[in-house]
Amino acid sequence: MGWLRTAERRGCPGRPGRPGRRTGPCEGPRVPAHPLSTLTAALESMHRGIPTAILTDFGVREAHGNHYFLHSGCLASWDDIDAGALPQPDPAWSAAQGIGKSDPYAAARDRVRALRGGGAVLPPLRPYYTPQRASLYLGDLLHRHGLDEKGRPLPTALGGGDPSRVKAVVRRVARSGAKSLYRVGRQRVAPTLRKWGAA
Repeated sequence: MGWLRTAERRGCPGRPGRPGRRTGPCEGPRVPAHPLSTLTAALESMHRGIPTAILTDFGVREAHGNHYFLHSGCLASWDDIDAGALPQPDPAWSAAQGIGKSDPYAAARDRVRALRGGGAVLPPLRPYYTPQRASLYLGDLLHRHGLDEKGRPLPTALGGGDPSRVKAVVRRVARSGAKSLYRVGRQRVAPTLRKWGAA
């Protein structure tokens, strides 16, 4: 969640309004405008429809990251904000960036609904591994996943485990034990034998 650095105008009798600084989650329009230096908070603020100013007092360049907002219409300086500017993002720019949409997946949902309801006939699936292309290892590949050549589940006996899985577990345990023995020999036994040989 973006954190805001906002300037709040506080009107006090006999004193001009002074900007204050506040940090916190962007959970709603708390102030009339949000002059921001955090760019993720700026996008969040624009999405909520809050007037947002991207500060340009330190320049607009890629190193600052504010070049993203070049054509947004929200670039402003503190002088502009003092003059009462309340920048709103350009609608065309916002639409191109996906800002302000209440449902960003509406277009995808409509397309899927049209494809499903339009009676479009999709071409049949063409698997890469076929008996013609991969006759040597297709059977083993399917068997490892518990399927026969037609793609149906293989019948398994009650309580009977897959022998290839049992072999894999035994192999894994044996490999782990061999690694442990090698490590003990290298770290403990070999230095002791060297000491005995040197004595």
